[in-house]
Amino acid sequence: MSKIQLFLASLMIVLCPNIIIACDSLELLDGWVKKPLPGTKYTAAYFSIKNNSQETQTINNFNSNQFVKVMIHSSRTNSDGVTRMRPVGRLMLLPNQVLEAKPGGIHLMLRVKQSEQFNTDQLILFSAFCGENSDWQFSLPIKNS
Repeated sequence: MSKIQLFLASLMIVLCPNIIIACDSLELLDGWVKKPLPGTKYTAAYFSIKNNSQETQTINNFNSNQFVKVMIHSSRTNSDGVTRMRPVGRLMLLPNQVLEAKPGGIHLMLRVKQSEQFNTDQLILFSAFCGENSDWQFSLPIKNS
Protein backbone atom coordinates (compact mmCIF):
# COMPACT_ATOMS: atom_id res chain seq x y z
CA MET A 1 0.00 0.00 0.00
CA SER A 2 1.50 3.32 -1.03
CA LYS A 3 1.73 6.38 1.20
CA ILE A 4 -1.00 8.00 -0.89
CA GLN A 5 -3.29 4.99 -0.40
CA LEU A 6 -2.63 5.01 3.35
CA PHE A 7 -3.34 8.75 3.50
CA LEU A 8 -6.58 8.36 1.54
CA ALA A 9 -7.68 5.42 3.71
CA SER A 10 -7.02 7.46 6.86
CA LEU A 11 -8.87 10.43 5.40
CA MET A 12 -11.85 8.19 4.62
CA ILE A 13 -12.02 7.10 8.25
CA VAL A 14 -12.21 10.72 9.39
CA LEU A 15 -14.60 11.99 6.72
CA CYS A 16 -16.92 9.04 6.12
CA PRO A 17 -19.51 8.49 8.83
CA ASN A 18 -20.74 5.25 7.22
CA ILE A 19 -17.60 3.27 8.05
CA ILE A 20 -18.55 0.48 10.40
CA ILE A 21 -16.24 -1.17 12.85
CA ALA A 22 -17.65 -4.66 12.94
CA CYS A 23 -16.42 -7.80 11.26
CA ASP A 24 -19.89 -9.17 10.50
CA SER A 25 -19.70 -9.02 6.73
CA LEU A 26 -16.18 -10.35 6.12
CA GLU A 27 -15.79 -13.60 4.19
CA LEU A 28 -12.63 -15.69 3.82
CA LEU A 29 -12.28 -16.77 0.19
CA ASP A 30 -9.01 -18.69 0.50
CA GLY A 31 -5.65 -18.58 2.20
CA TRP A 32 -2.72 -20.42 3.72
CA VAL A 33 0.18 -20.14 6.15
CA LYS A 34 3.71 -20.85 4.93
CA LYS A 35 5.15 -23.73 6.97
CA PRO A 36 8.03 -22.34 9.05
CA LEU A 37 11.39 -23.93 8.35
CA PRO A 38 13.10 -25.42 11.42
CA GLY A 39 14.89 -22.69 13.40
CA THR A 40 13.18 -19.76 11.67
CA LYS A 41 11.65 -16.98 13.75
CA TYR A 42 9.07 -15.76 11.23
CA THR A 43 6.68 -17.02 8.62
CA ALA A 44 3.77 -15.46 6.74
CA ALA A 45 0.06 -15.92 6.10
CA TYR A 46 -1.69 -15.08 2.86
CA PHE A 47 -5.42 -14.89 2.18
CA SER A 48 -8.26 -13.31 0.23
CA ILE A 49 -11.14 -11.77 2.13
CA LYS A 50 -14.25 -10.07 0.85
CA ASN A 51 -16.30 -7.30 2.44
CA ASN A 52 -19.87 -8.38 1.65
CA SER A 53 -21.45 -5.21 3.02
CA GLN A 54 -22.26 -1.85 1.50
CA GLU A 55 -20.15 -0.18 4.20
CA THR A 56 -16.37 0.12 4.57
CA GLN A 57 -14.88 -2.42 6.99
CA THR A 58 -11.66 -1.80 8.94
CA ILE A 59 -9.54 -4.58 10.46
CA ASN A 60 -7.36 -3.09 13.18
CA ASN A 61 -5.25 -6.15 13.98
CA PHE A 62 -4.99 -9.94 13.96
CA ASN A 63 -4.11 -12.53 16.58
CA SER A 64 -3.37 -16.25 16.77
CA ASN A 65 -2.61 -18.21 19.93
CA GLN A 66 -0.26 -20.41 17.90
CA PHE A 67 2.15 -17.51 17.30
CA VAL A 68 3.93 -15.04 19.58
CA LYS A 69 2.83 -12.09 17.47
CA VAL A 70 0.80 -11.41 14.31
CA MET A 71 1.60 -8.23 12.37
CA ILE A 72 0.16 -6.76 9.18
CA HIS A 73 2.97 -5.99 6.72
CA SER A 74 3.31 -4.80 3.16
CA SER A 75 6.21 -5.65 0.84
CA ARG A 76 7.27 -3.34 -1.97
CA THR A 77 10.05 -3.63 -4.51
CA ASN A 78 11.66 -0.34 -5.50
CA SER A 79 13.12 0.58 -8.90
CA ASP A 80 16.52 -0.85 -7.84
CA GLY A 81 14.95 -4.26 -7.23
CA VAL A 82 15.24 -4.02 -3.44
CA THR A 83 12.23 -5.38 -1.55
CA ARG A 84 11.34 -3.85 1.80
CA MET A 85 8.68 -4.75 4.32
CA ARG A 86 6.80 -2.14 6.27
CA PRO A 87 4.19 -2.50 9.00
CA VAL A 88 0.63 -1.55 8.10
CA GLY A 89 -1.58 -0.10 10.84
CA ARG A 90 -4.88 -1.56 9.65
CA LEU A 91 -6.68 -2.92 6.62
CA MET A 92 -9.63 -1.09 5.09
CA LEU A 93 -12.01 -2.90 2.78
CA LEU A 94 -14.38 -0.79 0.71
CA PRO A 95 -17.90 -2.08 0.03
CA ASN A 96 -17.77 -5.40 -1.85
CA GLN A 97 -13.97 -5.20 -2.11
CA VAL A 98 -11.83 -8.33 -2.19
CA LEU A 99 -8.49 -7.84 -0.47
CA GLU A 100 -5.71 -10.21 -1.53
CA ALA A 101 -2.90 -10.71 0.96
CA LYS A 102 -0.20 -12.38 -1.13
CA PRO A 103 3.57 -12.82 -1.40
CA GLY A 104 5.19 -9.55 -2.44
CA GLY A 105 2.25 -7.49 -1.15
CA ILE A 106 0.14 -7.22 1.98
CA HIS A 107 0.46 -10.24 4.25
CA LEU A 108 0.49 -11.29 7.89
CA MET A 109 3.96 -11.63 9.41
CA LEU A 110 3.90 -14.32 12.11
CA ARG A 111 6.44 -14.60 14.94
CA VAL A 112 6.95 -18.34 15.55
CA LYS A 113 6.91 -19.77 19.08
CA GLN A 114 10.14 -21.71 19.67
CA SER A 115 8.25 -24.69 21.08
CA GLU A 116 5.56 -24.83 18.36
CA GLN A 117 5.67 -27.66 15.83
CA PHE A 118 3.72 -27.31 12.58
CA ASN A 119 2.42 -29.97 10.22
CA THR A 120 1.32 -29.58 6.62
CA ASP A 121 -2.47 -29.03 6.38
CA GLN A 122 -2.69 -28.24 10.10
CA LEU A 123 -5.29 -25.50 10.63
CA ILE A 124 -4.23 -22.26 12.28
CA LEU A 125 -6.96 -20.25 14.01
CA PHE A 126 -6.83 -16.47 13.62
CA SER A 127 -8.92 -13.65 15.06
CA ALA A 128 -9.34 -10.34 13.25
CA PHE A 129 -10.38 -7.36 15.37
CA CYS A 130 -12.50 -4.61 13.87
CA GLY A 131 -13.64 -2.78 16.98
CA GLU A 132 -13.76 -3.12 20.75
CA ASN A 133 -16.39 -5.84 20.76
CA SER A 134 -16.14 -7.10 17.22
CA ASP A 135 -13.91 -9.90 16.06
CA TRP A 136 -13.95 -12.43 13.26
CA GLN A 137 -12.40 -15.88 13.47
CA PHE A 138 -11.10 -17.91 10.57
CA SER A 139 -8.68 -20.79 9.99
CA LEU A 140 -5.93 -21.20 7.43
CA PRO A 141 -4.06 -24.42 6.59
CA ILE A 142 -0.27 -24.77 6.80
CA LYS A 143 1.31 -25.30 3.35
CA ASN A 144 4.92 -25.91 2.31
CA SER A 145 4.81 -22.97 -0.16
